[in-house]
Amino acid sequence: MQLVKLDEAKRALAEASTLQEIKDIRDKAEAIRQYVKVAGYHLGYQNQAAETKLRAERKAGELLKQMEKNKGGKPSEKNRGHDVHGIPSLKDLGIHHKQSQRWQQIADLPEESFENKIEEVKQKYEELTQSIFLQLSKSLRAHVANNSGDNEWYTPEIYINAARETLGTIDLDPASNPTANEIVKAKTFYTAEDSGLEKEWVGNVWMNPPYESRLIGSFIDKLLVHYVKEQIPQAIVLVNNATETQWFQLIAEAARASCFPKGRVKFWHPRKEAVPLQGQSILYLGQNKERFIQNFHQFGVCWEVPLGMV
Repeated sequence: MQLVKLDEAKRALAEASTLQEIKDIRDKAEAIRQYVKVAGYHLGYQNQAAETKLRAERKAGELLKQMEKNKGGKPSEKNRGHDVHGIPSLKDLGIHHKQSQRWQQIADLPEESFENKIEEVKQKYEELTQSIFLQLSKSLRAHVANNSGDNEWYTPEIYINAARETLGTIDLDPASNPTANEIVKAKTFYTAEDSGLEKEWVGNVWMNPPYESRLIGSFIDKLLVHYVKEQIPQAIVLVNNATETQWFQLIAEAARASCFPKGRVKFWHPRKEAVPLQGQSILYLGQNKERFIQNFHQFGVCWEVPLGMV
């Protein structure tokens, strides 16, 4: 009976449009989660209810972020229990301030991160809890804070030299600037102002793309389009080893060889230095994978993709 109610809650959540509706579904899912846990149902059933609750909290958080904040003033008798503009207050909705904060933190998670974390926990057959997603939110905020949202970070010369030895020439760096190109020495390079995503890419490519999530996928997609068209015979790409992302899976599938450095790459800038919060991967596309491995094994473990697998 409880599982039937859970299915009803799932369907209702997809159609819910008000905070009150979403909160009611969230509360119902939480009640079911607690019931199946006490009743001794296996963890899979418990996580079904927990997932519905979390999705409701995420949806509620999105609405809460859009709500106009209370600008102060004494509410009229007509609007008592609401703010001065007639918008229901958190208290009127039965939502604690702490709950609102937590739900908005969950709503702030990128959809891909949220969905991947749900699948990861379910596959590990662990308990799906709100605290997992609050911790994920905290980690992502720390990552953004430490990286300052700055895409202008340049690759150390030793990696560029290895890339040049592998490619023969670096014909294009599609995500660069004059300072970085003093080391890369690409025949053609595009800056943020040039909008390299709107240009034609031809020749051997070195690419350390901007790591902002909405940009990196676009740079990877464009590289692969020109590679498939054989406009790019070879490419070497330096990225974070974000194996859970779609863009990484795409570039890794196309690569003929890859290198995983022993330590994090110390990117540089004329006025600062940065060490990322995660490791990097260097991926090679082209027919000279043996030369790539010869030049890059100094940095860490290298693998090649056997013929017939691409």
